[in-house]
Amino acid sequence: MNGELVVTTHGRRDVGELQRRARRRGRSAAQAAAELPAYLGAFDVLETGGTELLTRPYRDRRAVLEDLFARGDLAAPFTLCPSTPDRAAAQQWLLSTRGTAAAAAPAGERRPGSWTGTPYDRTWSWSSSGLGFMGDVGDLAKQVLVQEGARSGRPDSQAALEHELADCLWSVLILAHRYGIDLESAFVRTMGELEKTISARLDP
Repeated sequence: MNGELVVTTHGRRDVGELQRRARRRGRSAAQAAAELPAYLGAFDVLETGGTELLTRPYRDRRAVLEDLFARGDLAAPFTLCPSTPDRAAAQQWLLSTRGTAAAAAPAGERRPGSWTGTPYDRTWSWSSSGLGFMGDVGDLAKQVLVQEGARSGRPDSQAALEHELADCLWSVLILAHRYGIDLESAFVRTMGELEKTISARLDP
């Protein structure tokens, strides 16, 4: 399963509180877990019942994931990330939020701090998006180390690498949109400049 740990305060996803919780130990950690429970926002399922699903299209895997929640096979601390086939809605989510895809806790599992809003309820600042991108690059670097055998990884390491590459690409696209950057022109220009620099150093 692919997902993201979520801690919420005042009905909204709180990345800072999640980071603080990760640093707490012993009784302090147990107290934090009781006061601000964490959920795993699931957005993809890679295997179920001993059957690997990686080769199946995402819409099929999404249907399997939703069925697991509907049947009650997955419940708190798991929660289902929202999804939409509506292109306009998806674009608005991408432009207005960053990583707020964890839905409300399953029915009957509402606890203090559980997120009960829509993806529109939590808007990151652009500086937070930049810092989030730094974290994404770090996660990507870890997956590269896994691929190169320098770090142990999960059996689904290829899927994890794909996810982190896509996550980084999303951050690049959304930041370019924010600051009015024509990525295609910038890429062509930058590659041309690099080629000239390298050629000048190689020429006798």
